Amino acid sequence: MKPKCSPFSLRLLPLYAAIFAGGFAPAAVITWDGGGANASWATVANWSTNTLPATADDLVFGSAFTSGTTVDASAANITARSLTLDSATAFTLATAARTLTLTTGNLTRTAASSNNQIISGRITLGANGIWDINGSGTLTVSAVVNDGGSTFSITKNGSGNLVLSGVGNGYDGGTIVNAGSLTFSGTLSSSSSGAIVNGGTLIFDYSTNN
Repeated sequence: MKPKCSPFSLRLLPLYAAIFAGGFAPAAVITWDGGGANASWATVANWSTNTLPATADDLVFGSAFTSGTTVDASAANITARSLTLDSATAFTLATAARTLTLTTGNLTRTAASSNNQIISGRITLGANGIWDINGSGTLTVSAVVNDGGSTFSITKNGSGNLVLSGVGNGYDGGTIVNAGSLTFSGTLSSSSSGAIVNGGTLIFDYSTNN
């Protein structure tokens, strides 16, 4: 006697097939270990898995920068679930004219971090971003932050120092400072209308009218 499959079971068969064929990739934590011959994002030996991160992965930059402290991420646009900086090394993540999209919008700098780090280029928020900035030194985001035409916000948590120095930031959901300090030395685009709510230290650092 042959087993019978219900119509519901038959509908699930393509999903099962995709999972067993590797079509479903759960999020993983991928760490930059800087073990490549250069500091290019596209060099697989720079990553803990010796493969390039997938779009659903959470990315971590620690203190391993033997390949160089200027990470060249300018070859192509990048999508990741989130980005964490856990480093006592001063380094720059440089995307140049490319875009780093954070699908959760979240950026973390751990309490163990020190020295100064820089993120340059472009960042696109895929959701309301929680930017939990801790440690000593400063994280400077000279990247232009936008929300891809949506209305996403940045909530700045943590006791650390965050500087937004990008020219033409265009996220429209506003900025909430819950702790630590946030310095604006860049500008907002003319289309940005989000409010700023300050519960920490908010600094405007300009030498000209803005």
